[in-house]
Amino acid sequence: MKKLLQLVFSVFIGISGVAQTYFNNNYSYAGGLTLDFSHDILQNDEGYIIPGGFDYLDTLSYNKIGILTTDRFGDELFINVLGNGENTFSWNISYHQGALGFDNTGSGYYSVGMKRKYGIPNPVGVADYGVIYKFDLNLDTLWTISIGDKVGTIDSTYIFEHCSVLPNNELIITGIVVIEGSTSKALLIKADSLGNELWRKYFYSGPLNQGINVIATPDGGFALSVWKWVFGPQPVSTPFLIKTDSAGNEQWRKYFGGIWHDGPMYLVNAPDSTIVGGYYYSDTMDYDISYNRDAIVKITLEGTLLWEKKYGESAYNKRNYSTNVNTLGDIVQVGSVYGVFPHMLGYMLCVSSDGDSLWYREYEKVTGQYDDNHLYAVIPTDDGGYAASGMVHTDYDQDIWVLKVDSLGCESFDYCWTSLPGVISVEKPGDLQILPNPAKGYCTIAIPKENQFETYTLFIYNLMGVKIEELVVPSGITQLEINLSGYAPGLYSVVTSYKGSITGRGKFVVY
Repeated sequence: MKKLLQLVFSVFIGISGVAQTYFNNNYSYAGGLTLDFSHDILQNDEGYIIPGGFDYLDTLSYNKIGILTTDRFGDELFINVLGNGENTFSWNISYHQGALGFDNTGSGYYSVGMKRKYGIPNPVGVADYGVIYKFDLNLDTLWTISIGDKVGTIDSTYIFEHCSVLPNNELIITGIVVIEGSTSKALLIKADSLGNELWRKYFYSGPLNQGINVIATPDGGFALSVWKWVFGPQPVSTPFLIKTDSAGNEQWRKYFGGIWHDGPMYLVNAPDSTIVGGYYYSDTMDYDISYNRDAIVKITLEGTLLWEKKYGESAYNKRNYSTNVNTLGDIVQVGSVYGVFPHMLGYMLCVSSDGDSLWYREYEKVTGQYDDNHLYAVIPTDDGGYAASGMVHTDYDQDIWVLKVDSLGCESFDYCWTSLPGVISVEKPGDLQILPNPAKGYCTIAIPKENQFETYTLFIYNLMGVKIEELVVPSGITQLEINLSGYAPGLYSVVTSYKGSITGRGKFVVY
């Protein structure tokens, strides 16, 4: 059984040196009992922009778009609603992290999504179009462009999943086209700054394929994430990565995952001019339910796999939904996992540029047994921390969820979560002096003793709750030098104990 434990320690501020901000809030685009969600988040000078969708409980079609803005402390600034009152359309926007992006003139934003129109080509028909959106700085709509079948028999579904804004405000867009309800291909479309299509390419591997996200690579080409699947009693799915040149011509592709139900891969450029991709890896399946772990890969632009690593233990229906990289090259991804079934928690995993685990956290906003917490998007923030968006669901409502944490994934200066047992809970930080900190090779821990001639015990834990060392501090000793040669990079908590009571606590970072 998983349980929530509190780790309390003074927080190591990120390299930016800017004071960290924290919040854990839920919002609604339209107020009242609506079904709200977000899969994207963007930071601007004022705070955060959270695009998403909602519908009222009596219609169940997610047919309106909402865009929420907050300040840096999570206080709501304003909300724009698109498609409100247009009953013939179902609108969506920003299916994946990064689909909302700045234009390069500083005058607004681009995003992509889809709309569904009923009554085409006859009163019972349906037409689905991919949509490009252009917003001004106030997030008011300047224009939209629809791409799809517009005349004759409507036999194709177009959904734009993600886009990246190129230096000249051209757009590279990926998504899916479903032909006659059976075959689907990944789309790669390049459009000019006004949304006019310049060219398109199709990619597939088997009958069902979906473009997930696309990034422009430093060599002038593009990296496209595609997800393929096969229906059946035990569905099988596989992520693969396609590298193209500047005209969308395929240069190479690589497949990942195993034999079961692996998740889509989310791509991002790393500071060292490599490609990072994160997905969930399925270790096994029980009929149509998979048991998954986080997986991350790092690849050169030429297609050489530098490393692929998997993290944690397999968990029932664990999913990750977004992967990102900060300026140091640290990789973070978010998703959802069951706590005490059927309660779902959001989580973040952070690893180094070499794939070494740094920390793992689980989070919640709603706490009921049947309530769900999902994180769908994550970005590094300019104060060295991270911001994530998603949704929380109760038996009577569903809201947008936005979470701002520091560089260690902590929810406040002195409060962190972990899902694993064995981490000692303490009441306040700062009792133990640890130098140097951050440390490499060794550190010295000064141990405050009420009676220096008594024997104390020192415990060191990593952030997954695993006890690394248990050391006896003999009579007369008030400081210990710790050899860190076997320690992986990351954060460690330290606790000193005397006759079963905690006498000191602190933390240190190994780099």
